[in-house]
Amino acid sequence: MNDLQLQDAVILAHELEFEDFGSLTFEEKNKISDLNSKNHYGISKATLKTLISKHKMARKNNNTHDMEAIEYRLTDINFHSECGMLSKGKYDEAYKTLENW
Repeated sequence: MNDLQLQDAVILAHELEFEDFGSLTFEEKNKISDLNSKNHYGISKATLKTLISKHKMARKNNNTHDMEAIEYRLTDINFHSECGMLSKGKYDEAYKTLENW
């Protein structure tokens, strides 16, 4: 990913951070935040790979709720670049980030 792509992903992720994730309830957001707290605001390479796959499947099935839940989880742990890639449907780029872990 070049610097411009990274910058675009970060800008989009910051916009998503202030989005209200309208399909998620307050309770769902709290559950996600609690999970992130339990995991010390980090995720494993395997978990990120799974989240990318789940987001891709959710997009294919037009399931915006699951897409927003994954994006919210990534935003909550400051994975803004990855969130930006997923929200734009750039799954190949997201998988490539795993190569550098």
